[in-house]
Amino acid sequence: MSASTPSNFGSLNPQTVSGGDAGSVIVGPTTIQGITTFQDDVSVQGTLTVSELITDYSSLDITGDIQADGNLNIGGNTHLTGAVTAISSVSAASVDTTGNIASSAGNVTAGVDITAGRHLVSTTGNITAVLGNITASVGNITATAGNIVTTSGNIVSGGTVSGTNMSGSSSGTNTGDQTITLTGDVTGSGTGSFATTLANTAVTPASYTNANLTVDSKGRITAASNGTNGTVTGVSVTTANGVSATVADASTTPALTISLGAITPSSVSVSGGMTLTGATTNVITASGATGEIDFVTGTSVQALQLKPTGSVLTGPVAALATNATDGFLYIPTCAGVPSGTPTAVTGKSPIVIDSTNNKMYFFNGATWFILN
Repeated sequence: MSASTPSNFGSLNPQTVSGGDAGSVIVGPTTIQGITTFQDDVSVQGTLTVSELITDYSSLDITGDIQADGNLNIGGNTHLTGAVTAISSVSAASVDTTGNIASSAGNVTAGVDITAGRHLVSTTGNITAVLGNITASVGNITATAGNIVTTSGNIVSGGTVSGTNMSGSSSGTNTGDQTITLTGDVTGSGTGSFATTLANTAVTPASYTNANLTVDSKGRITAASNGTNGTVTGVSVTTANGVSATVADASTTPALTISLGAITPSSVSVSGGMTLTGATTNVITASGATGEIDFVTGTSVQALQLKPTGSVLTGPVAALATNATDGFLYIPTCAGVPSGTPTAVTGKSPIVIDSTNNKMYFFNGATWFILN
């Protein structure tokens, strides 16, 4: 066949076609009955049917379908507007067609991309794109008994992707006709959405006392049993501020006895009322450098001071002003001359003011005497 006007229509015997720089052009549907080798680029303007087809680094451009009863081995790129069908294997530098790519008994292999406008099927072999993508734009990618492999590309399907093993980044839609099976700690099987079961551990569901637990690396409790109470190895008590205690059976079953004695804090602050109770006499004892007891109001005014010598001072520390309205010692009054006999207190005499006659009286133990 010449390079400028090669044209065949019909059937050809097995042959090797060599074209010029522009390659060869085959016009019309053509059937080559035998092993055919193209050593240059070939353009087939129709459907090409061959027993086997081999190209030597050449590209194949077909406007129709290509049908190979055996192997379809294209050393260069393949561009088709129809379908690629091989009874055995399909192999090319790249395969790009708007139709289907199908291999009945071999592999579908491309050094770069495999692109099918519709379905991409390998019945018994693998679908492999070494450096490129495996794409079925609107159809399915199916390797019935083989693997779907792309070393550095993507697996893209407008339909479903199914195969024994898939390697590469995949995108597409699981339309619900593929069964997904989960094994291991979570099991389940189904299409689309399905229920799963979390595997049981050896632990019996129950409430445990002082539990002994075993937890695995996944955070699950894999063993549980009842334990015993802990053991106290020793108890001691430090006494202070009038609190004392004794300990019995300190190393086995400790029993504490706590006693409260005299409390001698350095200071006492009371926010509310303070009540002293006792069997006989309630005693407030002041000690320290001065031994004084001061009663100070909330406004920091001293109302009463008890001296360690027994003196009782009332009112503020400083002298009252002549116009003072507070800070006085208030003495009981009675409306008239007092006549009652006060309860005797050794070394003390009561005083009272007759508010009717403006007289002050004191009781000397026997009778009332006027002081003014």
